Amino acid sequence: MKVMVDLCVVPLGVGVSVSKYVALCQQVLEDAGLSFQLHAYGTNIEGLSTTPT
Repeated sequence: MKVMVDLCVVPLGVGVSVSKYVALCQQVLEDAGLSFQLHAYGTNIEGLSTTPT
């Protein structure tokens, strides 16, 4: 089953700039082979569910 997730992560206590955390999350998604689209308030992620229906 194909699924879509809208993910928003807010790192707390790391200061004003979160760009290195966004870059790390982007790398994890790329390494996983998932289709994703970054946008101003989070990330849309598409992939196949491994959970049986």
